[in-house]
Formats: sequence, C-alpha cells, structure tokens
Amino acid sequence: MANDKATLNIGDKSWDFSVRQASVGPDIIDITSLYKDTGAFTFDPGFTSTASCESDITFIDGDEGVLLHRGYAIDELADKGDFLDTCYLLLYGELPNKADGDEFRQRVTMHTMVHEQMNKFYTGFRRDAHPMAIMCGVVGALSAFYHDSTDISDEKQRMVASMRMIAKMPTLAAMAHKYHIGQPFVFSFAQAGNNCGLAAVNAFASVGSFCVWMTKNDFQVYDGAVRQQTCDVQDYVFGDLNRTQISKVVAGVNSANDEIWWFYPSADSEENDRYVAWNFREDHWAIGTLARTAWCDSTIRRTPTAAGTDNYLYDHEQGYTNNGAALMATRYAQSGSVEIATGERAIVARQVIPDEGTQGQTKLVFKTRMTPNGSESSHGPYSMTDYTDVRFTGRQFALRVEGNADADWRFGTPRLEAVPGSKR
Repeated sequence: MANDKATLNIGDKSWDFSVRQASVGPDIIDITSLYKDTGAFTFDPGFTSTASCESDITFIDGDEGVLLHRGYAIDELADKGDFLDTCYLLLYGELPNKADGDEFRQRVTMHTMVHEQMNKFYTGFRRDAHPMAIMCGVVGALSAFYHDSTDISDEKQRMVASMRMIAKMPTLAAMAHKYHIGQPFVFSFAQAGNNCGLAAVNAFASVGSFCVWMTKNDFQVYDGAVRQQTCDVQDYVFGDLNRTQISKVVAGVNSANDEIWWFYPSADSEENDRYVAWNFREDHWAIGTLARTAWCDSTIRRTPTAAGTDNYLYDHEQGYTNNGAALMATRYAQSGSVEIATGERAIVARQVIPDEGTQGQTKLVFKTRMTPNGSESSHGPYSMTDYTDVRFTGRQFALRVEGNADADWRFGTPRLEAVPGSKR
C-alpha cells in the first residue's frame, strides 16, 4: 500500500486497485471495477469488511464502540447538546450558536403537525403491532402527502424533506404509542411567536389564508408565520389608548371593502370611541371616531351590522351620513408630513392644478411646519378650480383632502407649483 495501490492475484493474473485514505479509520481499497476487470465478486456477509458508501457525516466502528457525527463523539453530543443540536450538525456541518439554534427550533416546530388523514393509517394496524413496524408504515406514507419534496436531486427539496422528517418523527412516534395503549390522539400547541399576544379576546380577525390581530403595542399577522404588520398610524393609535380598558377592543371584517376594523377606547374614554381600519388589499390605513362594541360582517344581511355603546344596532355601508347626520365636515384624508426643503431654505407654494377628472369634488388644506416639532399652520380650505391660487411657505407640509358633499369623491393626482424661498 506504499504506492497507494493494492494488487490482487488470481492464478497467474493480477490486477491493481487504488487505495483511498480515510480521514478516520482504516484505508479503503476501491474495488468498484472488480467484477468488470476480473469477472469475480467478493463474499462479505453483513459487510463486515466492506464500506457501502462514502460519508462526510458519520463514522462508525462497532467493535470499538465509536460513533462520530461530523467529528463529534455521540456521547459528547448527548451530554452537551440535544436532539435538535445534533440534527443541525448533520444538516449544516457545525453546531449552532444560540441565534441559529433558536431559529432552527422555530422552523422545526412549524412542521410538527401531521396531516389529519394520517390518523387512518394507524387504525389499519393491530393494537399489539410492534412500534417499529408501525413507524415503517407511516413514515413511508409521508411521501404520499408531500409531493413537493420527493426529488432527491434537488438540494432545496432534500432540505424541506429533512426538516419535515425531523419535525414529524416525534409526533408519529407519540401517535404510535397512544394507539398501542388504546388512547385517543392529543395534539400539542406549537408556539408560533413571542411578545405578540392579543390586546383583547375579540381583537383579531381572520380573512382567507391569514389572521391579523391587535396587541398592546402593534398589529401582528399570521400567514404561516407570525410577523409584525407595518402600520402608518401606529403612533397615533397606541399613543392615545386607554390601556386600563384595552380588554374592550374589538375587531371586525368589512369584506365588501377588503378592510379590517378595530374599535378601541382612547386615553380619555372608558368605552370604545375610535377606530383604526386596514385595507389589506391596498395596504393603507384609516382612523376616525366611532363608538362600537361589536361587529358582524355582511352575511345574511347585505351590509355589516355593529353595536354601539348606546345599546343600539347600526347598519353600516348604507348612504353617506351618520344616522342622518351629515359627515361632510368630518370626512377627510390626510397625508403624513412631506419634507420639501432643508437648512435655511424653504419652499413657497403658489398654485395647485387639480386632476381634471375630479375637479370640484374636493377641497384642500395645507398644514405646514418649519421644523418637525415646530408649530403647525393651516392654509385653506381651497376649492379646486382650473388653476387654484395658493400661498404658503414651509420646509414640510401635510395635505388634507376634504369632500365637498356627503357622497363618494376622488382626489386624483394634482400638481403643485412651488419655488425656493426663505423663512419669511
């Protein structure tokens, strides 16, 4: 073997085979071409002297009692780690740090549930069947449920299949045990997120494939994973919230307009007196004042129905008034602050040219500031004509759009004429 080859002599013939050096354990004689070259086979019952594959993961020496995973002894892994640490090591080649370990556990947890139809496989076995016989059957059946991860030549699919196997094996084993002792299957609860609890028992709504809810500090969405939902009016809502009455928060779906509404008590109110609404199709938010304690989306009735703090039921999405009272003066849309100049410079606005398709439907109010925390000045309202003269100065401004009538109105895309100016 000094020349990294081994010679096989059969009668008066000889053949050379390469010798491969192992990273751990004895060297290997590569006899892949033995039958092709010599027409002979080896006889090695139980593979006691034959390596069946090349492994970058595991080394086993049964006679010496050695089992290594990625170079780590199994007893060391058992003493200092756990099952999922070892799984991570086998998959990625190194032990996880705390952040990677927590993220890996979260991913595994999301796959622990098995398909409801798997229950029927267990009923096909005798109660006294050996657990390993049951496990062989149900593990093999997993591929019938997950057709998206059966291509072993696809690295991504192999990883998905590995994650599913790691996650579902404890569940399948527990189900086998419960079936063996004649008890019903009881599934556990998997923690999907942290610090994302409900503000109140009715502060959530479910639409299609996702659920959204209000917490004590933000809004959260679950659509396969928990994530914070960006909210343009978050500071407004949670900065003026009566937290002692937060249990009264209630959410509702307005499916006709692709909206989810939350009714909540403001800081100075003991009852729900405000709302915040999220249009989940267009991803924009609206706020306002409305005293409601319960909400029912349109089902048998054609419009949503809500309960007021005055013990009356109200039909919503009918007409443009509040129970007969005009809303024209209170219905508006307002932008956030837009910075238009910096330093000692300011902008002087002179004229607005409205969107010709919506002219006459709205009027504008401009709210300006010279600094983010400075005093706010209002300019307007300006009724839209072909060329609407305005005059205001500022480094930043917000635009408020008000309707001219209790009816549907559109704002369109106007243009603003402005020139550089000073702080005067």
